[in-house]
This record gives sequence, structure tokens and C-alpha cells, in this order.
Amino acid sequence: MQSRITRMVMVSLILITLVAVFQANAVTEEEMLAIWQDMEAAFDAHDVDGWVTHLTDDVVYDYVPTPPPMEGQAAIADWMSNLFQVFPDIRGDTQRILASGNILVVEYIISATQESEWMGIPATGNSGQVAHLNIVEFEGDKVKRITTYLDNVSVLVQLGVMPESELPDLTPSFTLPDPEPTGLAPLEASIELASRFNSHDLTAYAKMLAADGEYRFNTLGMMPLARNELVATVELFQLSDSTLQGEIVRQIDLGDGWLLIEEVYRGVHDGSYFGVPASGNSTITRTASVAHYNSEGLLAHMNFYFDNLGVLMQIGAFPPPPALPEPMQSLHDTMTMGINSGDLDLFLSALADDVVYEYMPYPAPLEGKEQIRAFFEDVYQSFPDFQGDAGRVWANENVMIHEHVATGTHLGVFHNQVPPTGNQILIPHIDISDVENGQVTRFASYLDATGILVQMGAMPAPEM
Repeated sequence: MQSRITRMVMVSLILITLVAVFQANAVTEEEMLAIWQDMEAAFDAHDVDGWVTHLTDDVVYDYVPTPPPMEGQAAIADWMSNLFQVFPDIRGDTQRILASGNILVVEYIISATQESEWMGIPATGNSGQVAHLNIVEFEGDKVKRITTYLDNVSVLVQLGVMPESELPDLTPSFTLPDPEPTGLAPLEASIELASRFNSHDLTAYAKMLAADGEYRFNTLGMMPLARNELVATVELFQLSDSTLQGEIVRQIDLGDGWLLIEEVYRGVHDGSYFGVPASGNSTITRTASVAHYNSEGLLAHMNFYFDNLGVLMQIGAFPPPPALPEPMQSLHDTMTMGINSGDLDLFLSALADDVVYEYMPYPAPLEGKEQIRAFFEDVYQSFPDFQGDAGRVWANENVMIHEHVATGTHLGVFHNQVPPTGNQILIPHIDISDVENGQVTRFASYLDATGILVQMGAMPAPEM
């Protein structure tokens, strides 16, 4: 009897401790909103430290269009710093925030102008707006995980590096039936609608759409679609893939009929996908939607998010460029990351100890890592924001050729002679690297030094 009482007391103490720990780590909706508002303000101010301070040490940022997820504050801070450099006027405009438990669901529009090289794309000077969906998960008063959905095709079109597709006729091939109330609660209604989608019975699917419903796809610029236009869009998806199936991987009830729904769609591209002929390729696409079901159990509102660029790459619309042979790819990545981050130790780690650098404007080559370090320290002193774009790269097993453009702002004395002018410069380069035993033994830079001096204002432009 005494041992039973002892066990009961111990269990009670454990439960009390767990409740106390849970309460200590719990965060209210108001606290989550306040934290997110602080993060939004830091983002708009380009305050990386102010944004990252709200993250746990082991935070995960699942940026869906570009896997794998980033892990840890440092990786996210580096990514965000680069984002602010490429898009110096970037800011967010929140459209809707919904909450449930320790999760915020945030729909917002990012506005930005591309002023530097990004993902191999030279600066375009073009501006754009892109719809985002963020799922923000808290652990106490810190953000433990962020999942972001957006469409990179929308980005590339607005940057001017990808043509805008003509919107197809959004007229369904059949007369739509009237809506038929289901009487289902939102979570059950969502499961039923997914089942009807997977059956490819669009008549049954249409019956679950409210007559005055409004539906948006981020891949269509978030323009509102009426009931018949949503059915026509779904019909186009299913005509492009007769096996298309969606699997709900997470649903969150956000209250008042609102849901967050994350799904994975799988299928085979066996029909025309918005003008791209059938390839026979298999596809897997992560999606998320913010949906609202009315009191009749009908879908009255939906914002649907996915990355169309990932779909197009999977169906072979434009296959990704082949990677460089190793070790060239790793060397190129290390050298580029080191230069653009100002991390000379990282850059020099790709070079052999007896490396020779032939900087063609100089009369004699630089020999060894220390001379090369001193050279680039002088470059950073003259141009603190010095960056090189990805450009184009060719390589075989022991030679790598890199055609690219460097940019910077002349804010320090150049070569101990030219005082700072504040002028921005753009320097086309060709770099040639010789590689032995996994390290660069020699590299040469071909560029126009006169062009640098002209752009700085240190000498007049030659007459044509």
C-alpha cells in the first residue's frame, strides 16, 4: 500500500513539473505577434542581428524553393545579409496573420529591386513584388522553425530574365453544377475536397466551391479567380498529369473557418503543362494554402502557394546546368564565397602554399598566400562592398576559366594614390586557374585597369 502511494506521489510530482515547464515555455498569441512585428521591423531596417536574435540557436529555416533547409543562426544571418546586399531596398508588407497554438501563419508581399548579382543573374535594376507565405513556429519566446513558400518564376519574370507566359483561357470544359452544402467542419471539409480532387471528378469538386468564392494562386500573380476559373485551373493541372494526387501532410485549424494546409503533390507529366509538352517525367511538389470554409462546409476562400520553377525544372522545361567536375566545383564555390564574404582565410584555403597570382595590370606576379592576402586587403580597403558575380564557368580536370563581373564603391584610397570618390565601379574579369592535387597553384586575372580609373573619376574617358 505504501509503495503504491509513493508511486502516486512521484507521478503527481512529475506531472506538476511538466505542467510548470510547459507553462514557462508557453507563448501567447499576443506575444508571438509582438515578436513577429519586431522581426518585420528589423527586416525592413535590414538589421540582421535584430532579426536573428529572435531565433533559437538550433533554428531551421525551410525555404521551400531552394532545399535543403538552413540550420542555425549563422547560416540564416549569412543568407539574409546577402539578400540585403542584392536587394538593398527590400521590404515586406503583411497581408494577413493568423495564429494557432505556437504557430503564426503570415501572408505578405515582398518588394525589392535587384542591384547586385543574384544566383548567377547579373544586376538588372528591375523591381518586383512577390507573394510569400511564412509558417513561423515558436519554442517559448524564440522562433524554432520558419517555412517559406513562394514562386521563383514570378521573381525571374519581374527581373526580366524569363519571359512572361500568356495566361490560358480559364473556362472549364463543362457546365458547373450548383454548390451543394456539405455541413462539414473545416478540417473534415478540407479532407473531403482533397479526396474529390484526387478522384479527378471535377463535377464533385465544383460542388464544394462557394458560389461567391474567391481563389488565388501565387503562380498567377495572386489575381482573384471566380469559382469557374478555379475549376478551369484545376482542370489544366489534371490534364497535364492524369495521375496527379495530393497528400495532406499537415492541417492547422486557425479558427473561424480558416485553415493552413500543407500538401505534397505527386504525378507524371503526361500532358501539356501550360504549353510545355508531355515529358513523362515524375514530379513532386510541396504546396501550402490558406483556406476558409463557410458555415455550409464550402470552400469560400483559398490562397495557394507553390514554386512553379521547381515544377518546370522537373518536367525538363529547362534542365539545370551541369555541375563542374570536382574538385573544380568545390574550389569555385570556396573562392567565390570567400571573396564575397570578405573571408580571406576561406578564399586562401583553396590555394596552394606556393600559389602564383598573375594580376595582369601589375608588372610582376604575386607569389604566395601572404602577398595575395595583402592585395585583397587593399582591395577591400578601397572598395568595402567589393563583390564578384557568379558569371560563367568552364572547367576540365585541371583548368578552370571564370568569366564574371566585380562591383564595388570607391570609399578608400586606391593603391595609396587615388583618394575616395564614392563612385561605383563595374569591372569585367576573366580568371584562369590551374589546379593540382585539389588546390589552385596559379591563377591569372585579365581586366581593364584603365576602365577602373575612368569609373573612379581618376582619369578622363578616352575619346572615341
